[in-house]
Amino acid sequence: YNSDLDIDSSQRIYPPFDDDAVPTTPTNSSFPASRYPIAPSEDQYNFNPLEHVIIVNGNNDPESSGAVVTVQTEEQVISSQVLYTLHARANVVVNETFLAHGMYLTLDTALEDYFSIDIFCDEAANVKGVAEYIFMRRYLYIDKLAIQKDYQRRGIGTLMMMRLLELARWRHKDMLLFALLPVVNFYCRWGFEPCTEWPYVEGDVGIILRKKVAAPERPMTRATTV
Repeated sequence: YNSDLDIDSSQRIYPPFDDDAVPTTPTNSSFPASRYPIAPSEDQYNFNPLEHVIIVNGNNDPESSGAVVTVQTEEQVISSQVLYTLHARANVVVNETFLAHGMYLTLDTALEDYFSIDIFCDEAANVKGVAEYIFMRRYLYIDKLAIQKDYQRRGIGTLMMMRLLELARWRHKDMLLFALLPVVNFYCRWGFEPCTEWPYVEGDVGIILRKKVAAPERPMTRATTV
């Protein structure tokens, strides 16, 4: 059992309006870690995702421009036809991307399991990229990162990674993910490295990678003598 992988009690992705405090489960807290996920408090989700859109201007390629919309609950999705459409199209992008690697994956249970979904889209609600992630006690864990096939190699994956990296810095987390073998080099260029505690096994379709970002240093344990 690794308490670093417990779900953080805060899945907050926007700073509070009243102060800079971010409620979080302390990485090196003294209380016993729960073996079960801590349900994030519902009041942190009381916002309209369409009022927190992040506009992205691509450098030289207009196709890499667009907006990032983040959904965190099923209630948000069903509250707006725009969000419902974006979520449905994001699900298609994820499914098609991973089917190409022989894996059947969707976003069907992501929101009920406390994952957040970043949707990179244009003004016509065409979905170009999708990232699904969750804050753990020590990590921002990226469960899925998918780019629609017509928009691959346009810098969209890089833009979405920059967004996730900033979230990890703000929330004082390191980053953890499972990378399919064909994209391991992409993540290694971002400074991700294999984890010794979860080594690659021959025949696996991917490998667990980690990047040091902003999680607190682990305290030194003092050796005792009898």
